[in-house]
Amino acid sequence: MEKEYKISWLKVMVFLIILVLIIGSIVWFFTRKKDSNIKNYNEDMLALKDIGTDYFSIDKLPKEIGESAEINLDYLTKNKLLNNNLEKNLSSCDEKESYIRVTKTNDNEYLMRINLTCDKKSDYIIRTFEVDSTIEEENLLSDSNIKHVSSDSTNKYYSVVFDSNGGSAVAKQIIKLNDYARYVTSIKDGYTFKGWYLDKNLKIAYDFNTRVTKALVLYAKWEENR
Repeated sequence: MEKEYKISWLKVMVFLIILVLIIGSIVWFFTRKKDSNIKNYNEDMLALKDIGTDYFSIDKLPKEIGESAEINLDYLTKNKLLNNNLEKNLSSCDEKESYIRVTKTNDNEYLMRINLTCDKKSDYIIRTFEVDSTIEEENLLSDSNIKHVSSDSTNKYYSVVFDSNGGSAVAKQIIKLNDYARYVTSIKDGYTFKGWYLDKNLKIAYDFNTRVTKALVLYAKWEENR
């Protein structure tokens, strides 16, 4: 009776060891698959960055500060700008929400955002660069003309929109997190410009010495000339 009891426990131990090995193998497999997917996802975004660099020649860059030019996955696919492997990798991605967008942030300064949305995952990388406007080449984004490149997805940029309240139009500014918006003015016949405000009721004046930490809409205040 005692012998049967020991054999029974031995079987239980063997079963538990086999169970642990099976569970460990399953966890290892899915962890490895997840790491592989993340690696492929990041590689696909870098591939899109290279495509964007090749695509945006001087005539395709936005001309005015605050303006953007964009090509999405649908455009890239229809114009055969993807190689076969990349097109296959991106087949499950959103054709509109996956895009390459270049925004002019200052004179000769640009920001490129590569956004990739596939299944339930969405991520992006940011590349900032300057170009020499005196260089006449087919593509100004060549490495020799890039003074600064950043691929840190933690970089964030916010738009600062100026509502001139009937005055002359003011271009939107794209400001990096914790940088400062640039003070600008507007013109309105018969009025004197009195500054920018955070609210439509013109009660809270905006301080341009404040670091930008979110998207803003600023409203112009006017005083009628007498």
